[in-house]
Amino acid sequence: MTKRTNSAKQGKRRRNEAPNVPDIDRPLNEREREELSAYLASACAADDCMTISMLHGFLCAVLSGPMVMPNEWLPQIWGEEEPSFESEAQMGRIIGLLMRFYNGIAAQLARKPLRFEPLLDVTEQDGAEQVDCEAWCVGYGLGMTAHEDAWKQLMQDPRTSMFFYPIVSLGMRGSDPENDEMLADPEAYDVNVAALGKCVGVIYLLWRDREGNNNAGIGASKSEIAKAEGLKLF
Repeated sequence: MTKRTNSAKQGKRRRNEAPNVPDIDRPLNEREREELSAYLASACAADDCMTISMLHGFLCAVLSGPMVMPNEWLPQIWGEEEPSFESEAQMGRIIGLLMRFYNGIAAQLARKPLRFEPLLDVTEQDGAEQVDCEAWCVGYGLGMTAHEDAWKQLMQDPRTSMFFYPIVSLGMRGSDPENDEMLADPEAYDVNVAALGKCVGVIYLLWRDREGNNNAGIGASKSEIAKAEGLKLF
């Protein structure tokens, strides 16, 4: 009986330890996302390392367009200098969090692309919270560089260019006076922010349609995809 009890205790201990085993398909919880965000903003990473919001936009584009292997996109995260780690254990931890972050975004896009929610920054202005999309949109643009020519074709196609408007507009604040004037109108800004996630979802579906992948049952034309979901963009 004693041996069985010890064995049961050991089994219970192993089961309790199981959640600590890295699970590459398990989405990050809020605490883990904050941990990854803190590392990206720490002295271990270069000054031009991506923030968590920029990384989210970057990976969204990477996962939407033609395939990009991890060894191609990982170096872009860090900027000009490679990150440093206190130990091999920390390196494994951070890379593990990154890959789970990547897989979580992939699952979101595949499951409900037209209900995709970008991870946007929230700042405080005049005592009120303000959603800031710039970092996310800049990250998305960086994610398009791996297959730039293919992305340009989609962006320049008059049938699909409209879906890129919020990404471009919100990502270029401060560089175009006319665009800045338009976004200075709170209503226009809110409309673009509200359209962002849906436009990203449509772009994802357009790429799947290009690849002849109808796993989601999408066989409609580009305009019908937007119409069916009731997208009121601008």
